[in-house]
Amino acid sequence: MALRFGERSQQGNSVSLPILIAAVVVLVLFIGGLAYYFLAPHTERVHPRPLTAAESWLQEKAKESEGDFTKLSPADQKQLFSTAGPSAPVTLRMAYEAQRKR
Repeated sequence: MALRFGERSQQGNSVSLPILIAAVVVLVLFIGGLAYYFLAPHTERVHPRPLTAAESWLQEKAKESEGDFTKLSPADQKQLFSTAGPSAPVTLRMAYEAQRKR
């Protein structure tokens, strides 16, 4: 027999109150955890490692040339190409931009 709107079933398939309260508490905790994860201020927990010799040399040359590859001497250009490969000009520019942001 089909039920009409507003009628109750004879079997009484309703959820008990303690189960309903537990489900609401779990849902609130889950949403609260997500909100904390995405909205709370995060602190950096990783300690920066010391720069290698090549990285410190690159930082020094980026500062001297202001990120412009053409301002480097031919010997410095050759050394930069040997360490950074064909992306040496971009690497130099990115190192300079990173220094400016600090």
